[in-house]
Amino acid sequence: MRKISAILAAMLLAAVSLAGQSYQQALFLDGYRLAYRYNPAIQNENGFLSVGQWENQTRANLGASSFLYPRGDEVVTALHSSVSAQEFLGSLNEDNYTSGNIALNLFSYGVRKGESYFTLESNVRAMYSLSIPKEIFEIAKLGTGEKTYNLGGISAGADAIVEVACGYSRRLSDRLSVGARAKLLVGIEALRYNVTRFNMNFDEDAYTADVEAKQDLTSRWSKIRTDDEGYLNLMDLSAKDRWRLPSGAGLAVDLGAVFTPAEGLT
Repeated sequence: MRKISAILAAMLLAAVSLAGQSYQQALFLDGYRLAYRYNPAIQNENGFLSVGQWENQTRANLGASSFLYPRGDEVVTALHSSVSAQEFLGSLNEDNYTSGNIALNLFSYGVRKGESYFTLESNVRAMYSLSIPKEIFEIAKLGTGEKTYNLGGISAGADAIVEVACGYSRRLSDRLSVGARAKLLVGIEALRYNVTRFNMNFDEDAYTADVEAKQDLTSRWSKIRTDDEGYLNLMDLSAKDRWRLPSGAGLAVDLGAVFTPAEGLT
């Protein structure tokens, strides 16, 4: 049983996002060339070409302080013997989550023509989320023991899309600019997994589990096969006889304006 606890601990500590900062804060920096993504009316003074830029944004209701603890001149993990179960588990929520947005910019291009500014770019984006109940961390810290755990509430989700965007803005005066940005969104894959019931019972000789889970997979790139009895085999993904088509597509339009009523105030 202790081996199970060690494996759970390693997986959970690896899955938790320890730090995250919103890259949208760069919108308020002078000269940030990608500010048009958040307001298409914002213009750059000069043209530019950018290729291969990564962006990452994460949100979570737990962080490094929940898993790393200072002990004198050292820092230990929550599983260290010097960290009590009350200290560790007391810092967690009943439902612990992390989510994020990872984007790879294939290219971004901007060019000025008089009072007008044009942008064109393409991105690959992946969004993910993970929710873990507090009981799993309890098993990792205390071991299993002879007890029944309710681990329902585990959920995970992921989406992958390709984005192609074209923007236009025009400076109407020294104080006012307006702009619009049209985006074509092409879906690659989407996955939702939700454990609605997960009762696990441990004793000295064995453990049993009563599990009910739901999965929703949207994909034209792969399919999940079933075994001879009709059960899904999540380890057997096949791309045979699958059309290489988008899993979905959509359009979006952003509108924006920039107004400067006084010098230094925008």
